[in-house]
Amino acid sequence: MNVYRFGVVFLFLSFLSPCLQAAELASHQAAYRLSLSSRKNNAEIVDLSGVLTSRLEQVCDGWILAQKMSQRLDSPSAGIIVSESSSAIMEAPGGNLYRFSTRQKNGAAILDVRGQAKKNQKGEVIVQYTKPLAKTQLLPGETIFPIAHTRLLLDAAMSGKKLANHRIFDGFDGASGYLVTTVISRLSQENGLPQSFSPLLKGELWHMRMAYFQAQVEASAPIMEISVILRANGVAEKIIFEYERFGIKAELERVEAIARPVCR
Repeated sequence: MNVYRFGVVFLFLSFLSPCLQAAELASHQAAYRLSLSSRKNNAEIVDLSGVLTSRLEQVCDGWILAQKMSQRLDSPSAGIIVSESSSAIMEAPGGNLYRFSTRQKNGAAILDVRGQAKKNQKGEVIVQYTKPLAKTQLLPGETIFPIAHTRLLLDAAMSGKKLANHRIFDGFDGASGYLVTTVISRLSQENGLPQSFSPLLKGELWHMRMAYFQAQVEASAPIMEISVILRANGVAEKIIFEYERFGIKAELERVEAIARPVCR
């Protein structure tokens, strides 16, 4: 199975808007319980369980997101499949530098992807892969990275916008990026977890539904959709990943704050 795009959901940052007060993001580590949220009759998966851990941390030269995921999938045709993956990204302020690495193990198959992306003098994005093969891609200047994408969504939500469109790149599968359409709606506090669950669960709450389209392929239907219940500080309380034949639900089990760095 292809990588589930967890790396584009759990942290939310962007370029600051001068007319808005940007969200104050919280460095934190969290754990989520994975389960099957829906399936069609022809789905290859009949059951799924697992754990996702995520660590979002502000460092002196940007933000780092590190994640690990372990899944147990039950397929009538293939039997029990154990899938494990780990990923890490580093994104500098302003989107001038982005580093990414991921390792996926699905059964006996293993895939390692590594590389970095940066903007050239023309404002274009140059992507350089070192694994699995050395190659270079040139992407349009409007391409943004996962952290910037999420911050833009939060800024849009804070300004009252209900729709956002972006072109993003994460590097996890070698694709040239995705066109993402997001529908934003404000939620009442009753729709979220209580603050007694964690002091981090405070502030405004939004539901964001993102539809992912391959950037260089004309298609009327997205390849996947992601729904997330998100706090203004970037903590995701619940995520649902919807694929063509099944859906995966990630529910927050615990979250803890990480101290900010002392930078000079």
